[in-house]
Amino acid sequence: MRTAQKIIGWYFFIGAIALYLFYLSIQTPEHLLLFLVPNTIATFVFLLYLVVSYYYLKDPMGEVSETAFIIMLFIQSLGIQLFGFGFNNVYFPELSIKINLQELTDVNFHFTYFKLQMLNGYFRDNSNNSISINLLLVGLLFFISYCTKKLKRTEDHKYCS
Repeated sequence: MRTAQKIIGWYFFIGAIALYLFYLSIQTPEHLLLFLVPNTIATFVFLLYLVVSYYYLKDPMGEVSETAFIIMLFIQSLGIQLFGFGFNNVYFPELSIKINLQELTDVNFHFTYFKLQMLNGYFRDNSNNSISINLLLVGLLFFISYCTKKLKRTEDHKYCS
């Protein structure tokens, strides 16, 4: 279980660095200044991903690091597009459910082996109002909680014996 926690921590730590470097490599200097708000949001989001995954990597059993990591996974699992505002920063395989908020009867499932998306800020021409949830990240969230509870239970039995 500890090995799985370390692998997950390394994946999100290295992924945050790689995705942010990729994000910066596709930006031109003019684009960085022209779209300052989305670029600032992306910088803060990836710094959050980097710091949280680093602390989870160092101490996966710590309450604060695990809680912060679970919140980070929840943020990554959400994709929001409302009234032109878009937020979706993810680097993980995707099995998502997407709900169109204009027509609540329009629910779609989507699967890709790997999704790399950086969507931040306000886009005037985007009329799509939808929320998507990556079910694989939600599953990972529950797996991490299960691992931590199982490891804490085995450690408690060691001290009680």
